[in-house]
Amino acid sequence: MRPSVDVLYEHDPILVQGDGDFIVQHWSGSGTPSDPFVIDRLNITVPGTCIVIKHTRAHFVIRCCYLASPDGPSGKGIVLEDVRNARIEGNRVVNKSQGIVVKSSVGCTVREDYVGGYDSTGVWVFNSRDTVVERCVIEGPSRGTVITASSSVTVATNTIDTAGVSLLLSSSSACNLTGNVVFGGGLFVEGQAAQHYAHTVEGNTVNRRSLGYYVGLYGADIDTNPCGQLFIVQCGNSRFYGGCLDHVAIGVYVLDSWKCTVESIRSSSNANATALVMHSYDITLEGALANRSGTGFEVVSSVECTIAGSEALNCTGTGISVASSVDTRVVNTTALGCATGLKAVGANGTEVRNCTFRENRGSGISIEWSGGVLVTDSTTLGNAGHGTELKACEDIDVLNCTSSWNGGNGISLLYCARCTVNSTRVHDNDDNGIRMRCVTSTVLYDNDVMRNGGFGIYLGVSCTDNLVYGNRIGWNTVANAADYGADNSWDNGSLGNWWDDYTGSGTYAIGGAAGSNDRFPHQLVPPPPTDTLPVTIDPALVRAVSVVSALSVSLLIVIEGYARRHDRTRGPRHHPPGAKTGTTRPTTT
Repeated sequence: MRPSVDVLYEHDPILVQGDGDFIVQHWSGSGTPSDPFVIDRLNITVPGTCIVIKHTRAHFVIRCCYLASPDGPSGKGIVLEDVRNARIEGNRVVNKSQGIVVKSSVGCTVREDYVGGYDSTGVWVFNSRDTVVERCVIEGPSRGTVITASSSVTVATNTIDTAGVSLLLSSSSACNLTGNVVFGGGLFVEGQAAQHYAHTVEGNTVNRRSLGYYVGLYGADIDTNPCGQLFIVQCGNSRFYGGCLDHVAIGVYVLDSWKCTVESIRSSSNANATALVMHSYDITLEGALANRSGTGFEVVSSVECTIAGSEALNCTGTGISVASSVDTRVVNTTALGCATGLKAVGANGTEVRNCTFRENRGSGISIEWSGGVLVTDSTTLGNAGHGTELKACEDIDVLNCTSSWNGGNGISLLYCARCTVNSTRVHDNDDNGIRMRCVTSTVLYDNDVMRNGGFGIYLGVSCTDNLVYGNRIGWNTVANAADYGADNSWDNGSLGNWWDDYTGSGTYAIGGAAGSNDRFPHQLVPPPPTDTLPVTIDPALVRAVSVVSALSVSLLIVIEGYARRHDRTRGPRHHPPGAKTGTTRPTTT
């Protein structure tokens, strides 16, 4: 597609500001549809912008030019601003920051051009209408074709190969994407209104799989296994199942839809997310796998959506994200090796049930600016940050959970009110078991808080009117408890807590400036043995043992050494037998 070098003429950058400049600068043609002004066969190699055309209404064509930067990407190739009736054909634009820009223009065509080596955008159409980009080749490390705040733009039969987003429709309407062959990040659509998603998208492929774009379906049952990327827009009461959605910006979009189910999608290495549900109602994402994506599963500005039976593994961002949504349910789902297991912000009424958040690089569960949240029957284990952290929340219930072996606090509450932590096992965390600061009217009841590296339960400054009773607290490294707040109660008037260091007579003094006491303490005996963070053993080792069982002595020695190297216990602890094993509680007196 590059023009032949022997017919190119070296030229300085071109600036046309109005129809008269075509005549003044002696460009051929008369500016009519049959005889347009022509800029062609030029070699413009400069660090800045090569060709700028502004404020014209005459017909003109830029064709068969070579536009480049001499060194690294800089400047722009072609810029059209406030023009009509332009044709850009058969040019080669390389090594520019932006290839071709069409801004505030009408009726322009970009056809059979090559744009490569840019570092920002290949072709950008901004605030324009009735524009066509067709039969072009766009290759680069960043965004391919971007349509912003525009309408009635056609992008057809292009080949777009980018490391970033291949096609971006931002706050645009009534666009037509047809027959494009896309490699890389695929399609990304964004906007604040329904019309920003109502486009015609047909016959496109993403990474050699079809681009599924479904708009306005009702009562449909769609096999999406052939899809490489999936969009569900303004659909209702429909089911979409299957699909391998790898190496795109977002695997599946669900936008402005209701009562739909997305089942059994698989996704790997997506830059932004495996699945995004936005502005939707009663959407169920079930049996999904997100592996090494940006965010695993994301619910934004939606109501009564469910993530069930799914896995987010090794995501660079959050495994599960819930933002500005109401009554979201996360059930039987795992987040492993992500930046944060689950993060909920402005997520009132969220329910987290039977989930596991393990070995994430931050906290297992992080909930902020939310109310009416239930976290139950779930585990936060071996996370580098806190097990569960609550910030600026009200009416949060943590019930029958396990928070252990985390690098921070087992459970952390900051600026919270009217929360409950009940029947939860909090042990072997590097910092405190349960730490509260600026927390009021919160109840800690019937929990096991043991063997944590800091305090068992720590009530910091501005903690008031909290109730701590019926808990089993013992063998924490710094102290079992401390209270630096005011008017907190460590018993309910008849029942206090069980303490491993209680002598059996009198009250139990709580450390800290508050001078609190447990008036009805009990002795906790005997000390529980150390629980061990489970280690996943490579199945290949097990198979190897069975194959060579007749020669097992030396092999068992090797495997025993392997297990010891991977044992994540905190070191030897010598406790009497007969104490806590699994979920069995220690004996109390």
